[in-house]
Amino acid sequence: MALVLVTLAAALLLLAALLWAGGGKTVSERCSAGIIEAIPEAPEAPATTPETLVVLFARLAYGLETPWTTASPEALYDRLDAFIEAVAAVGADVVVVQEVDFASQRTYGLDQLTYIATALGWKYLARAFTWECRYLPWPPRRRLGRLSAGMGVLSPYPLVQNVRQRLTSSVREPLLAALFAPFPLVQLVDVQCGRATLRLLSAALSPRNGATRRRQAQELVDFVCQVAAPACLLVGPYGSAEVVARLRTGLGERLRPVSVEKGGEDMFVFVGSGVQCSRAQFVPTGAGQTSLVLHLRWTSLPGHQPRRNENGA
Repeated sequence: MALVLVTLAAALLLLAALLWAGGGKTVSERCSAGIIEAIPEAPEAPATTPETLVVLFARLAYGLETPWTTASPEALYDRLDAFIEAVAAVGADVVVVQEVDFASQRTYGLDQLTYIATALGWKYLARAFTWECRYLPWPPRRRLGRLSAGMGVLSPYPLVQNVRQRLTSSVREPLLAALFAPFPLVQLVDVQCGRATLRLLSAALSPRNGATRRRQAQELVDFVCQVAAPACLLVGPYGSAEVVARLRTGLGERLRPVSVEKGGEDMFVFVGSGVQCSRAQFVPTGAGQTSLVLHLRWTSLPGHQPRRNENGA
């Protein structure tokens, strides 16, 4: 009897420890509004509307070779600085990033989103948490410890809305594993570019488990149909042919697919009728990584009147 009680007590203590380690989530709601942050010393963007808006999308891998490894501080900063130089070189106006650390032990507590924005001299950033826990006891040889990571949008132009919509996680995850795993998400951010507003939708689907990803694609379609605007950009990784087909069918005339040049990972890119994508190509952004650069042009602007000829036509 005593042995049974001791075993039960040990099991309860282990369960309590796992629940504590997997806790510490900033947001638990399925859909919630996020905070838009401003860097005080950064300059304000011009109030004029640019003819072309350059958007760069990247998966930073948390500044590491893989999410399950660590790196020296020097290697970490070298990777981030190479990315920052690439962003400046392509003349990006907006950066959309996934797999970025906010305050994780594996990357020395560095807020990578703020670091990038400060280095670029950009004023605004919006973050969405996708991976949080107090202590990740994995991998066994080098436990990652505290995790705080996610995705974000940065720009010198004002960001006026930040919404995170959580998608369904894999149903095949072992018991309690969901406490320690990143979860799929859609981040919605509005970028105010003078008189025009671009609605950005950055989607992070599950990299594995095709059945779950198909389910997430349908949830993504349902969400986008609710929030899509004419000047809208939807972008995300893991754009398999099946995912793109589901998005194309579900979104219909709301958003149209964009053809992406070969040279990087599979992506899905869709735009609304208020913008057109003149070019979509992958560019090197350091450490053997590539990022997607999109050149967008407005098809119409609020208050814009077409020029009339002498006959009034």
